[in-house]
Amino acid sequence: RSGAQRGSSARSTPRGRTAEPRKQAASHARSLPEPHRPLPPPAPPREPGPPRCPACGQGRIITGNRGWGCDRWRAGCRFVVWFEQDGVRVPEAEAERLFRFGRTRPFARLPGAAAPVGLVLDRDVDGNVRWERLGG
Repeated sequence: RSGAQRGSSARSTPRGRTAEPRKQAASHARSLPEPHRPLPPPAPPREPGPPRCPACGQGRIITGNRGWGCDRWRAGCRFVVWFEQDGVRVPEAEAERLFRFGRTRPFARLPGAAAPVGLVLDRDVDGNVRWERLGG
C-alpha cells in the first residue's frame, strides 16, 4: 500500500519515515547565526589577588578569625563582614562574589522569607551587609 492509501498525506521514505523532519531540519539550519557576525567583546580582565576593600578602596580583603575584613585595619579602616549572618554561615564562594560584585547569589532561606535570599553590601547598616531577595 502507498502512503495515500493509509490516510497519510506525507510521502514515505524507504525506511518508513516521512519527509517532514527533513524540512524542519532545513528550516533550523537557516536560523543559525551567520558565520561572518563579529563576536561580542571579551569580558574585562579580573583584577588579580584578593578583592579591594569596598570601604576605603585601598586595602585588600583578608580572612580573619571571625570574618573578612580590610588589611588596612591598622590604618583605621573598620570594614568587616562576619562569617555568620543571622545564624547562616556565608559560603567562601559567595563571600568572594559579595566583595567583587557587591552582592551574592541567593543561597539562604530565612524564616519568613518566601524565596531564597542573598547578601548585598550596604555600608549604611550594621555589619555592612543586608539580606535581600535577589534575581526574580
